[in-house]
Amino acid sequence: MRILKIPFCDIAFYEKTRLSGEMEVGTISAGSSSIKVRNPAGISVGDLLVIEAFESEDAEIVKVRNIDRETKVVDLNGQTYLDHSIGVVIIRAPYDKVKIYKGSTDDISQHTEMGGSPVNLRPDNAYTVFVDNAGGISDFYSYKYVNSIASAGGNTTLSAEYSSGLSLSVVSIAGFTVGDDIVIVNTDGSKEAHRKIASLSSGTIVMDSALSDGYPVGAIVREAVVGEQTLYRDSDYDSILTVKSLKEHFMFGLDLTDDDGYPFPNSMFEFAIRAAVDSLEKTLQVMLKPTEMFEYHDFFAQDYRDFAFIQLNHWPVINVTKIQVKYPTAVTPIEFPLEWVQLRKERGNFHLVPTAGSISTILMGRGGDYLTFVWRGFDFMPNLWHIWYTAGFEKGKVPNDVVGIVGKMACFYPLNIAGDLVGGIAIASKSIGIDGLSQSINTTSSAENAGYSARLRQYERELRIEVPRLQQYYKAFRMAVM
Repeated sequence: MRILKIPFCDIAFYEKTRLSGEMEVGTISAGSSSIKVRNPAGISVGDLLVIEAFESEDAEIVKVRNIDRETKVVDLNGQTYLDHSIGVVIIRAPYDKVKIYKGSTDDISQHTEMGGSPVNLRPDNAYTVFVDNAGGISDFYSYKYVNSIASAGGNTTLSAEYSSGLSLSVVSIAGFTVGDDIVIVNTDGSKEAHRKIASLSSGTIVMDSALSDGYPVGAIVREAVVGEQTLYRDSDYDSILTVKSLKEHFMFGLDLTDDDGYPFPNSMFEFAIRAAVDSLEKTLQVMLKPTEMFEYHDFFAQDYRDFAFIQLNHWPVINVTKIQVKYPTAVTPIEFPLEWVQLRKERGNFHLVPTAGSISTILMGRGGDYLTFVWRGFDFMPNLWHIWYTAGFEKGKVPNDVVGIVGKMACFYPLNIAGDLVGGIAIASKSIGIDGLSQSINTTSSAENAGYSARLRQYERELRIEVPRLQQYYKAFRMAVM
């Protein structure tokens, strides 16, 4: 089974506004068919809007049916599913669904769309989760964002009822081309399907696969607005620290918004976490997230007689996945059973201890001296051992002191930006006066300081103590005897 976690598309630079009300207090109740916004400029009929973007797990996507720009009321296609507080952020979004593809290689052109795709995008601080029960570690995936209501070109209707098969009879094929992603929508909007055009002929669109439901005459067929197909890569960074935890535990009480009061995009914090994890891995020389490794190791006769003791280059170790011995002139390597492995996970070393009833009864001599016919007479041989293993901490088992260091390191990138915006960019003080009244505001900004310098300097002092301590704990005894 594979669990895919697909992030929401970056919408940091799209049109923004806020949910409004008569007294700027209270909530918009679930089931509302219209909302009032502070400024509808930049919003058009047919747009997708994310309500409560970045601020909680209560975000949802709605579709604009009509706009009254005088009253600033936006009518929706359908209703809101959740309650929303006045003042929350509304951002125009480019997509509302995502298509999932699967293949046996990383060539996305050979991937095919999966059953159950497309799925609705989850527009909050979490991910859109897609579970492939038949997925394995060797499978590759890709994804493509989709706007299910806009048209990228072709737009027509069914000229005859569809009941089965691959062909759609349409009024016109103008604007469509082979390979286009299309959306078929019922006349009342109650259901929709997504397919790809396999071929075109006069008045007919041939799809890549049949529809599961029938569609009446007049059903809409349009070319979908889609993003670039992207190869999916598993991300284990959130198993160490999530954006939500970073904000709650290390940035609590800070204003994480731009000059207009809109929250910083999630991509900023995600980048900061990835950079912090990668930097700490290099500093400690320890894998924090599960990482597949392959190494060559030299054969030493003394270590071999000690039940093939091997010290891996990276630790901690989650598991050893394959062990082979390959003599330089040999065609086929000798692979050892994994049940022989006696692993010390925290220090990354292991012995091979043959089990009773296995091939060891033939190949094992006293003191674990097995397979002697391969290297008899040699005290040393380079790169004889070929070892595959997974280094790092298991998900959910990263020590708290490591998480604390990652969190403090991750604060520097977003808080340096946020600190520059406190009181306005590059403004150390400002004042205003009228009719004998005046007001002055001084900030901590200067040539050497920003708004959050105090917190960052405190984190810097703590890191100077904590990082060397962890270095000593994990890599204190790297020693070789010649």
